[in-house]
Amino acid sequence: MILCTKKHPADKNTDSFFRRNLFVLLSFLVPAVIMAVLFALKSVFPFGNRMFLISDGWHQYFPFLTEYQHLIKEGSSLAYSWNTGGGVNFWGVVANYVASPLYIFAALLPSGSVWLVLYLTFTVVVRVGLAGMFFAIFIRKVFSRNDISLVTFGAMYALCAFTIGYHWNTMWLDTFALLPLVIAGVVEVLRDKKFTLYIIALTVSVISSFYIGYMVCLFVLIFSICYTIVSFVSIKESLKNAGRMVLYTGIAFMMTAFITIPAFLAVSGSDSAGSAADFPTKYTINYGFNMADNGLVSTLIAFAKTITNMLSANNPITMDKGSPNVACGILAIVLLPFYFATKKICLKEKLVSLFVILFLTAGFVVNQLNYIWHAFATPAMVYYRWSFIFSFAMLVIAYRAYMLIECINKKTMIISSAFLMIYLASSFFLQKKLSVLFTAVGVVVVLLGFVLYKKSKIRLSVLSILLCAFTICDLAVSGYIGVTRVGSTNLNAYPKSSESVDTFTEYLYGDSEEIFRTEFIESQTLNDGALNSVYGITTFNSMVDSSYADVLKELGLAASMVNNRYVYYESTPVTNLFLNIKYLIGRDGQKASDADHLDPLAVDGNSVLYENKYYVPMGFMAQSELLSYDRSKSWRFPADVLQEMFSKATGIEEDVFTEIEPVKEIEVEHSENLKEGSQFVHSYKYNLSGVSSPDGKEADTISVEYEIKEDGSYYGLFRSSSEKKVKITVNDDADKVSEVSQPFASFISVGTLKKGDKVRVEMYAKYGESSSINYRFTKINDDVFSKGVEKLRESTMEVSQWDDTSVKGTINVKEDGLFYTSILYCDGWKAYVDGKEVEITPVADTFVAFELTKGEHEITLQFETPGLKEGIVVSFIGLGLFILLLVASALVKKKKALSVKTSDVNEKTEDLSDFSEESTELSESVSSFEESED
Repeated sequence: MILCTKKHPADKNTDSFFRRNLFVLLSFLVPAVIMAVLFALKSVFPFGNRMFLISDGWHQYFPFLTEYQHLIKEGSSLAYSWNTGGGVNFWGVVANYVASPLYIFAALLPSGSVWLVLYLTFTVVVRVGLAGMFFAIFIRKVFSRNDISLVTFGAMYALCAFTIGYHWNTMWLDTFALLPLVIAGVVEVLRDKKFTLYIIALTVSVISSFYIGYMVCLFVLIFSICYTIVSFVSIKESLKNAGRMVLYTGIAFMMTAFITIPAFLAVSGSDSAGSAADFPTKYTINYGFNMADNGLVSTLIAFAKTITNMLSANNPITMDKGSPNVACGILAIVLLPFYFATKKICLKEKLVSLFVILFLTAGFVVNQLNYIWHAFATPAMVYYRWSFIFSFAMLVIAYRAYMLIECINKKTMIISSAFLMIYLASSFFLQKKLSVLFTAVGVVVVLLGFVLYKKSKIRLSVLSILLCAFTICDLAVSGYIGVTRVGSTNLNAYPKSSESVDTFTEYLYGDSEEIFRTEFIESQTLNDGALNSVYGITTFNSMVDSSYADVLKELGLAASMVNNRYVYYESTPVTNLFLNIKYLIGRDGQKASDADHLDPLAVDGNSVLYENKYYVPMGFMAQSELLSYDRSKSWRFPADVLQEMFSKATGIEEDVFTEIEPVKEIEVEHSENLKEGSQFVHSYKYNLSGVSSPDGKEADTISVEYEIKEDGSYYGLFRSSSEKKVKITVNDDADKVSEVSQPFASFISVGTLKKGDKVRVEMYAKYGESSSINYRFTKINDDVFSKGVEKLRESTMEVSQWDDTSVKGTINVKEDGLFYTSILYCDGWKAYVDGKEVEITPVADTFVAFELTKGEHEITLQFETPGLKEGIVVSFIGLGLFILLLVASALVKKKKALSVKTSDVNEKTEDLSDFSEESTELSESVSSFEESED
């Protein structure tokens, strides 16, 4: 891999820019066209009505890009967004999800998801093309080649399995594309003592994705050490190079500080934050391989699966378990054994390259190494996020062999062919048979081309063209299989009922001076607020503070700290009270269940806007006792939590919820496998792990029945851990059936029911699994709740002004107490009362609150992104140092040029002096001759 090469001076010519850069330009065009064709074949918009947005792309990347576009088009601050997760530090979201330089141009697009989906597809195609072009530039700079091989290997990198399997992970693609430029910059530092490319490429790489940028930095360290070993001159020179690398890397890091410092502070409070303290001490194989044990045999099998997964026409993994996405073309597989078989490459370089291959492979297999590669964290799915680095290393090794095709002889041909036969035979037992067959045919075709060339049947230029054409076909086939495996979603109705939602939001927020939240009866994505520009609470965000999910789970939302998400389903009036939810929107015929507390306000098509009749404005006075509420170490039933918060806030001790017992307890098919749990009342363990499915049924039905004794609104939590769907039927009426699919347990509205109604709840437990079953059913006591709401409405803040990062208003406090807001607290929020800063004492470490005394007060809440100012200062210092380096370098070059010029003049002067002396002697001789003639 590491480059026993010296830089040759570039040929100077007067060719046009296009002619000189033809192969670099083709290296962009070829993979970009292939990716566009693959999208077209799968009907991805604009070639059809499909999108490549799946999983996180559907729930996170596109909604956050929508909000990013909305903010920059409106000229709003990117520091904070009310639309995302109840209000979050949006600069952290930008840093993690939408920092791509290409997204800046989204501001030029018309608003609307269709245009943005089109642009997102375009950016993926462009980034794939740039990856190919940057790899071609790497080859040209490092190996001084400028031929069709740039197109061949550029396409192999751009369309490697990482791209095909993870192209839906759009936030990673910029840094993936930039890796070749970064490593080319490293070579320029170590070999040529140049720094400009390295600093710029590394800076843009880290800014585009600080997470993947971290992985690139790890590889920079590995590559620098290996390069130094292979090209070792002296300890002194090596130390100088190390110093240069540290200096230039430091300057690049400083230039990224406006992104990295705020991002670090934002992610440190999330569950995504890695920690060296959590380093796995016990040896385990990476969970992605899904191995039964962690023994030596399993380890060796995992190594073999990684190496053999370089086969072509194989299914890449998209987010599930399996072998890493390391494939990068059949040509690379053929060239790798030639690299080690030829005598034209020094032994030291081969040993270092072998070490790199084994070390990177171990990084996939050994969980401890994988933990380090993933920034000291265990990834939730997508277990090999740095696999493109392996493909890059393999392609560099392969290209070294490609440069020596002319040196292939009979011996190397035999050794390499034997290795390839062993490799394919091993793959037969570890990989898809069709993939092995396809690759084997391709290997034979490439080897045949080598034989024809060695027998002088075809010229090297013809072989190069044929190999390029073959590689394009190979990558296209693998790409089609991969894009098919990734799948797609329907562009239609994304976002759902967008025109109706726009109508409602224009009505609600158009001239409103009040700040409030609006939610959906059922979410379409886990960031519907960002997707629809609505001030919602639901979010799925790797940068969100994990404490939010903890508290909101207790308040009844479907929340998971581990998964960085909390999701609102139509909930209780008490939940809405503490979360400042004023409106609910039902889309596509969805109707609110709670007729007692929600009023239909407007209808548009098949969508309904509901108003919360018991709404209390965002800031209100509560009892100071509310500060004593602390989230539990273990999860509690939401009704108990809401009761405690309600009592502490209002001072009302009466129960706001009444527990309803079932008339028919839990019924299951295999009652002998049902055991009571200990979590709370009506908690069970249902173990079907050893039970086979009868009649092809995937799950057993778990039913519970209730009889309503009193008119009112009812709410419940019903949950089976193995199957997320819940079916609720009232009076066996087919028109009164509701089905809810919840990612996590939530406290939801069952509806407004009448005395005598019968309610049957059905949950499901999958066969072959053990399920945790939890359920509780309650009724709200409206007289108690109404009394509490009236009390809280006595002193509320009247908002006079608010924007992206601040809220201002006045309040008339009737008696000393706690000013409570539903603003989710994080570092960066500051509170001012009558112009003086006061200390924020957040309720449950989550909701912004502080003490207020009796009387009229002006209140200002202000948010500043933590670390942003400091990051900007550091970035400017780094930029200044970079400029100083450029100036100093230019002065040194100028001085050297003057020195050379002066030296040339002196030499010419000396030559003229010699000529003058010779002329004098000649004149004297002539003169003497003339005198003698006289």
